[in-house]
Amino acid sequence: MNGDQTIPRLMFVTDSRFDRYQLETICVEAVEGGVDAIQLRAPSMEKRKRACLARALQNRLGGRARLLINTDMSLAKELNCGLHLPEAGAHPRDLRGFLSDGVLLGRSVHSECEARNSGGADYVLAGNVFSTLSKPGSSGIGPIGLRLIVAAASAPVLAIGGITKANAAKVIDAGGSGVAVIRAISESTNPRAAARSLRDVIDAALAERTVMVKSIDPTPIQVTVNGKTVQLFAQSTVGDFLSSRGLQERLLVVELNRESLERSLYATTVLVDGDSIEVVHAIGGG
Repeated sequence: MNGDQTIPRLMFVTDSRFDRYQLETICVEAVEGGVDAIQLRAPSMEKRKRACLARALQNRLGGRARLLINTDMSLAKELNCGLHLPEAGAHPRDLRGFLSDGVLLGRSVHSECEARNSGGADYVLAGNVFSTLSKPGSSGIGPIGLRLIVAAASAPVLAIGGITKANAAKVIDAGGSGVAVIRAISESTNPRAAARSLRDVIDAALAERTVMVKSIDPTPIQVTVNGKTVQLFAQSTVGDFLSSRGLQERLLVVELNRESLERSLYATTVLVDGDSIEVVHAIGGG
């Protein structure tokens, strides 16, 4: 399957804290609000109940949204629906032949290397982009980290992790082809409205993009980080760089061109070609 027109713009990944009947209701309301793909991820649910939920969703969605099963290839094949693979699972290339033509095959990735090594997938799901309760202790790769994954991947990239209507446009601006969420919909008192507001933001951001990010050749800059040369996109800030490496700003001290930089300036200090930065861990988190 090829072409961004086949790739979801807004995917809802089911929240395993809810039971089968709650999830069914949330999913249907989310689709009514603009979700165009449901990824059924319920690792703690009994296999029989998960299969019943998948069948119920397939019937109730009625083709209005794509259904993907997380990890369980046998169930995906039985229902002739999509399959989503974890980064540490089987490789998409090895499973492509077991699935029917026209069904989506996706894979989670957390680095440029894994994005590059995801041949056979119709899309990759990159994250976490922002801090999220699903990944405690991780500040996220940020928009710059996402842009690096987009550049490395051969398939469209969906972004996940801490995404809300307030920051969804940022991941589209970074080259994302769509967004996946859990709590932004599952924790809303009105899943339909939550999905609608997210979808409106995503659609507007995609409409503003006049060319696909992969056709853009951003001017790179070279900076020295702890004595090593690193290539970054132009207009990268110190905060962008730290986020792209998964570093938590509150635990770091940064020197820019041998001068200490206040943490409050990390997000607004733009790096230029030839800059030199030193990054050290602060004792006790500063």
